[in-house]
Amino acid sequence: MSNAYSGMADMMNMGDLSSIVEGAGLGQPVFSRIDCAEIKIYAQQRDADEMENEEQKIEELAASIKKRGVLEPVIVCENEDGPEPWRLVCGERRLRSTILAELEQIPAMCYGKLTAEEIGEIQYAENVHRLNLSQLNEARVLKKDLDELDGDIEKLMEKHNKSRSWISKRLSLLELPPETVRLVKEGITADVEVINAVKQIEKRDPEQARETVQELKENAGKKGTNARDIAKKGKDKVKPPKPQAPKKAPANPENVATPRDESHKENGPVTDVPPATLANDPALQELQQTFAAGAQDDAGNELADALGAAGLDEQEQEQEPQRERNAPALPPVEVLDQAFSLVCHSGADPKMVLSQMAKDDRDGAEDWLHSFYEAGTSAPNLALAVIQGFRNGQFAQEGHGALALVAFLSGGEDGVLFNMLNILGTVKG
Repeated sequence: MSNAYSGMADMMNMGDLSSIVEGAGLGQPVFSRIDCAEIKIYAQQRDADEMENEEQKIEELAASIKKRGVLEPVIVCENEDGPEPWRLVCGERRLRSTILAELEQIPAMCYGKLTAEEIGEIQYAENVHRLNLSQLNEARVLKKDLDELDGDIEKLMEKHNKSRSWISKRLSLLELPPETVRLVKEGITADVEVINAVKQIEKRDPEQARETVQELKENAGKKGTNARDIAKKGKDKVKPPKPQAPKKAPANPENVATPRDESHKENGPVTDVPPATLANDPALQELQQTFAAGAQDDAGNELADALGAAGLDEQEQEQEPQRERNAPALPPVEVLDQAFSLVCHSGADPKMVLSQMAKDDRDGAEDWLHSFYEAGTSAPNLALAVIQGFRNGQFAQEGHGALALVAFLSGGEDGVLFNMLNILGTVKG
């Protein structure tokens, strides 16, 4: 089957190199059909930060080209190195698929001589434009499917076999504020992580978002620059400062030499407290109250600092409107341990487990886990906080401690909203 470009080159008298180059002399590309064997393929510009893996395989694209032809021309320029008269600038997959489809010629937009910098600029602009269109169309499909599923995000995740975080980031592309939308409209970047980071910056400080977008635009496509690093720098500028613990009066104001206190090296008493008696144990209540207050006496404890800050700092992530949360002084151990056992060990459906909870039990469990989620959003060092959480017994491999760990790590991941059903589903996996 002949494609849409058949015979066009002859009609336009653009079949040979000299006539094409002469027509491209003003710096604008000229359309022509050229032999695939006359095109030299060099490495294409596809940075790991910017580009995603192509979902359509070469074989599938070759079959489509064989049936319908090449619907979008490749871009080439005059080749000064080697026997081939043309050098590929953009469209490696289209060219390789055309060769695989056993077609001799391919439609192309042909430039004259280009510098390496000009080639890089064209490749970057073409790739970003292509991915932005792809991701926006993908987001529109997700929104349509979500509406047809009556807003059931779990069914949408199952249908597309994607995580909640992935779907949330794609859907957010449909509702971008003014400065953030420039990233897409002006072809600055197609990296969803960068787009969502700028969106968070603009939520706190539109002027800082404008400066970050401008810096991204000025450095777009340049070697040695990283768009995610630029976005992170802007994000750090708008983070609220962590609350500082009040300075304590010196324990030894006269500065008299005293023996070093070695009491912390002594082993303390170990008590095995059954879960059923936790709520009635005064010692545990005192420990819990100390931890909930932020453990300000231990400035090195990253997890305690994060929990202390979570109630004061504005959250970075966009959250759906929720009721006012008040974390209980003591963890709802029995409720969460039972939920964990049903989901993880008995294979029960997380949604069913939540539906069987009494409202007060569920609210208390959600509030307690949400406090760990909020702590995760403000923790400066997640790895250190997790280690310390295991040491002080807040985290564990089983039961309520495992659920607290999942909630904490969810808060530390960009684009993930708090959802108790998702937390239970994670431990089931």
